[in-house]
Amino acid sequence: MQEEPIVKEFNDNKRETDVGSCDRWNLLYNMLKGSYTESDTSYGNFESDRYEFIPDVYIKYELSTNTEKFLIEHKCAFINTIKTRLIPIQDNSPLTMERNKGE
Repeated sequence: MQEEPIVKEFNDNKRETDVGSCDRWNLLYNMLKGSYTESDTSYGNFESDRYEFIPDVYIKYELSTNTEKFLIEHKCAFINTIKTRLIPIQDNSPLTMERNKGE
């Protein structure tokens, strides 16, 4: 997709940052515990369950298939304290409805 890679600015270059877009409360609750899904599974990033909220971030995904194009915008995110997990929150989802009312 010709996107620039995200480069971390700390010494541990071997650790990657998982990015998981979120648009539902149940999914967010499980993602904050480390899971990749809405159901309890052993799949996830369980290195840290301590997160910081980033209110002023904007991320736009453009995903294309053979027949469809998706534009998904995010207006805030959570990042865990060791920077191995980023959970951007989809705009115009139940997670941002109260926030969008004030704009």
